Amino acid sequence: MRLAGRSPVAEAGFARPGALGICMCHSISVVLLWAAIPAAALGCHSPSAPASSVSLGLIDPGGIPGSVSLIVPTTATVGVPASVRVTTWGSSTCTQPDTTIIRVTGLVADITVYDRYAPPGTVCTLDLRGFPRDLTVTFFSTGEATVNLHGRSATGPTTLTATLTVGS
Repeated sequence: MRLAGRSPVAEAGFARPGALGICMCHSISVVLLWAAIPAAALGCHSPSAPASSVSLGLIDPGGIPGSVSLIVPTTATVGVPASVRVTTWGSSTCTQPDTTIIRVTGLVADITVYDRYAPPGTVCTLDLRGFPRDLTVTFFSTGEATVNLHGRSATGPTTLTATLTVGS
């Protein structure tokens, strides 16, 4: 039997009117909301939880079809930046691109990619997503140039190599 003017929550005995006739369930909700805000601000991590780590990016995901990690043009012009796309691979929820280091010496460009990984114990999706980075390299002499992409495979550090012709 439902009494007029009383909520089903109050009838079930979960909320009792206060001295002013105000349902106490609203006060409890506000207190719980304010208690949850600091936890959300911390991102569900305690101050003693391990931090994320940065290490070489995964550039060889082990034969996944369509997983091209280094794309360079076939030709470039001396002194003009050439577009290069490098892709690292990882979980869409626990991997983020981080630092990229490019060093060009003569006709050799060395690109080293790093990704940020979630701390151990983090629940991650088991998907494999590409994280492309569009970069440029500039060569200042003509000839056959080499672009080396340094990262890691499932078994350890690895390097992928591509060549292009630099003309004037």
